[in-house]
Amino acid sequence: MRDHRLRLVSVLTITAALTFSVFAGTALAALPNIQTGGGLVATCDTTVERVSGAVPDAVSPGGVAAFRIWTKNCDTSTIQAFTLAAATTPSASVYDPPGDAIGVIPSKGTCASGPAVSCSFGTFSPGEEIFVLVAFVAPSSGQTLSVDFQWKTTGQGPDPKKRSHGDTIHWLDSAAINSSANYAGTFAFDSSLLSLTDTSTNLNNSNKQSTAIDAAALASQLGTGYTGGIPLTVQDGAGIDEGCVDDPDATPAIVCSDFVFFGETSIVSVDNGFTFDSAFKITVTIYKGPNANQVNGIYHNWLDTDGNFHQEDITARFAPGGTPTQIPSFSAEKVGQNLVLVIYSYHNGPFRGH
Repeated sequence: MRDHRLRLVSVLTITAALTFSVFAGTALAALPNIQTGGGLVATCDTTVERVSGAVPDAVSPGGVAAFRIWTKNCDTSTIQAFTLAAATTPSASVYDPPGDAIGVIPSKGTCASGPAVSCSFGTFSPGEEIFVLVAFVAPSSGQTLSVDFQWKTTGQGPDPKKRSHGDTIHWLDSAAINSSANYAGTFAFDSSLLSLTDTSTNLNNSNKQSTAIDAAALASQLGTGYTGGIPLTVQDGAGIDEGCVDDPDATPAIVCSDFVFFGETSIVSVDNGFTFDSAFKITVTIYKGPNANQVNGIYHNWLDTDGNFHQEDITARFAPGGTPTQIPSFSAEKVGQNLVLVIYSYHNGPFRGH
């Protein structure tokens, strides 16, 4: 388990409704104080704003939309039996990974295989926390995948100990579905999902650039359990600023006015900004781009996991189709009328040729 995953709570903030439905009965026990939310930090503090557990917060149609969710028993009584189900709008099935793996991974208890979420956790003690990673296959159309996660309690009440005997605590979450030719997003639940492209290389005046990630080298760093997996996104398109900032103290110095940029900015996100031990490969194809010998370098910037800004001008090159001898570096090749840039990097962020 990697500590950096605690930072995944920085995903898109949403307004979540926590509603409680109580099954009919006589002299019902008091509602248990069960808190829930998204991310990897559980709390009983109701003043802490709840955040979405969607990773990434937007996926491509048919991509894998994952959610990290949590619940915490903030009551003084033990729940005798605690379960989880989910309802999606529109209908979406749980992702079925290769082999015997299941697309729902809890921190305790068991989850059943199949298209629906069905988990059983046994008893749920005061102060105990449960985390679950749930991966769905996003619908092929629409703009949003909405999920009603339903934590359910069963006990032996009513009795003087106020043990719960039938409450449902809802956590409402969602992920956007982005069908733009300039965007692609998915959750790499397993190594079969470690590549992604926002469009084919059949470019034209309406779609002048494509960006692709090949992160197969990161398979050993996918992690395991409910903290495992890597969100991947790419985005390009007109109007995206490369974010260059003059830095005369850099080596070499960064003077933004010296860069004659071409094409569009390609923004790459692999695991929300985490820096990896192995480099991943980025392929940028530019419709009617300049000749390869006109490419002077690749401007790139990124934020580290502490939020510090870094930037660089990548000038080291390797032969097209070859293997880089240093990281970061790039190759440039004209394929027909298009320019193909292949970049190797340890970092996320925007990349743009000049």
